[in-house]
Amino acid sequence: MRKILLYVLAFLLVFSAWISPAAAEGETGLPTDLVNKPAKLTGIEFEPNDVIDHASSIAVKDGVEGILQDKYDADFYKIDLPYSGTFRFYSVLGKDFDTHYLYMKRHELGLYDASGNELAISSNKTISDDRGNLYYEFIEASLEKGSYYIAVKSRNGDGPELKNTDYILFSEADFVSDLEVTGITPDLASPQIERKAITFKSSANKPGLQYQYSIDGKVVRDFSTSNTYTWTPTTPGDYIVKVAVRDPIHKEVTAEKEIAYSIKAYVPDFTITSLTPNIASPYVPNKIITYTAVANKTGLQYQFSVNGKVVQAFGSKTTYAWKPTAIGKYTIKVEARRSHYPNRIISKSASYEIKDPNVYITSLKPSAASPYPVNSTVKWTTAAKGVQLEYSFAVYKSGTWRTVQSYSSKNYYSWKPTSAGSYQVKVTVRSKASGKTASKAVSYTVFTPGYFSAPTLKANKGLLQKEDTAFTFTANSSGKYLEYRFRVNGVVKKNYSSSKTFSFTPTARGKYTVTVDVKVRGTSTVKSKTLTLDIRESPSYYMIWVYDYSYDVGAIRVYNSGRFNLKVTKFEVIENGRVVYSESPNWTTYAGYYSDYYFDPGKPLYNISNIRVTYYYDGIKYTTNLYAN
Repeated sequence: MRKILLYVLAFLLVFSAWISPAAAEGETGLPTDLVNKPAKLTGIEFEPNDVIDHASSIAVKDGVEGILQDKYDADFYKIDLPYSGTFRFYSVLGKDFDTHYLYMKRHELGLYDASGNELAISSNKTISDDRGNLYYEFIEASLEKGSYYIAVKSRNGDGPELKNTDYILFSEADFVSDLEVTGITPDLASPQIERKAITFKSSANKPGLQYQYSIDGKVVRDFSTSNTYTWTPTTPGDYIVKVAVRDPIHKEVTAEKEIAYSIKAYVPDFTITSLTPNIASPYVPNKIITYTAVANKTGLQYQFSVNGKVVQAFGSKTTYAWKPTAIGKYTIKVEARRSHYPNRIISKSASYEIKDPNVYITSLKPSAASPYPVNSTVKWTTAAKGVQLEYSFAVYKSGTWRTVQSYSSKNYYSWKPTSAGSYQVKVTVRSKASGKTASKAVSYTVFTPGYFSAPTLKANKGLLQKEDTAFTFTANSSGKYLEYRFRVNGVVKKNYSSSKTFSFTPTARGKYTVTVDVKVRGTSTVKSKTLTLDIRESPSYYMIWVYDYSYDVGAIRVYNSGRFNLKVTKFEVIENGRVVYSESPNWTTYAGYYSDYYFDPGKPLYNISNIRVTYYYDGIKYTTNLYAN
């Protein structure tokens, strides 16, 4: 008979509210759905279903409501199990909770295979708490997939007669999956470079399944009927790609398979060949300078930065127009990448200097000092600071400026005045970059050369001297704008200048010619004067004396370590500042030897303070004083 669904739902609501979850969890075998919420009742019994051949079909995990008409009634249900597993069947008999206990032993469940063979008979179970007991029938069995029958039937026992008595039948299952992921195939074999789209295609041992994809444990595509997934990795590394399949109806029935996949970093296949400004460094502020980057591949993106600050973000433009406003040194950098690989970048840098736009002249110098003779070439050279400089020269005489060399890159001007007089030479320096200028002028005298006399040359001492004697020579000539040059043995020791003196110290024995050359500044006519020095070897000796006041005799010893003989021509004995005895002996001590010389004054001497000796060495006369030891 067809039962009233609303009545059953109302019964379940009361039943669920009465049984506490703690009580339900404490007794194995009762489905949680039966305790905590109304069951999913998808079937209603229809008679006749009293035998297997007339069994009503129900789905696994669904519930059905029915009525046992009397003690002879039995209701059969056919259930098709899509998978093997552990299956549990429950039934509750009675119209409501307050009276269902009367029927706790008046019905049972029977489990049959497809051929009608009995496999199990239910047992009575009880769940209790402080509010009372819930009685139900329970079967648990491990079954292979296939068709089975479950029967709700009366049982002989205590209690009221069954007469149109309501029951509820439930089932649940723990399926054993026989699903298998048979393959995961990428369209591009591992490894691949980052940011390349890779499509995985999976297969399973059954059709009609749902597929889920995970990468490194994170679900990237939830269950769907599509067995493919396209992945575009952005980070290099080693990954685990996992595919899970499930039965779309029995979603707990699943299977998994995973494969390893490696992603490598993209290595740029291009280079930046140049980064070039349209205006060479250095330059001035507030001007536009355009940088152009060139690479050996097309289709790239470029980014420009100045001193580390991005001034033009990545884009297709290969140029950047830069307008610096401050003086300083800058680093211009361009970075290039492919759009698919935004983190794989190569770069190239260039230095650029922005300088003061003003012009500063540091010097303007002639090749020959003023004054200078007419018809002689004077090269004027200027030094200046600025950017992209060009130079113009002008000459002033008799109240008039005349440009003699227009603006050019030459910082010098060769000038050949043809008339004597007072001049000014001016340079104007201009920056082509900024347009600013600066000028500097220098006065200069040009003269007509006149007569000058032959020079004289004098030494401050005699020309016969020993080694290491310092000489000072003085020259003189009458005339204007004269220059003097000094040479020794023909070698210039002091070049032309206005100085008339020259100092020289010969350090070796020999003849030396000292010559002065005189000329008018800027001319070639020279007049000269020469002196010859006769330089002798310096004596190298040692002399001592002794005197015996008892016998009134004395001796002088001479050590001569020089290369020439040493000849004593006179000695004088001095007491208290006056000569008390003298002699001219002509004693000769040969080179490299020593000699002892004796003298007898012929009278007593009492207090000799020193002996003054006069001697000749290498042709030069010397006098020395010997003091008592």
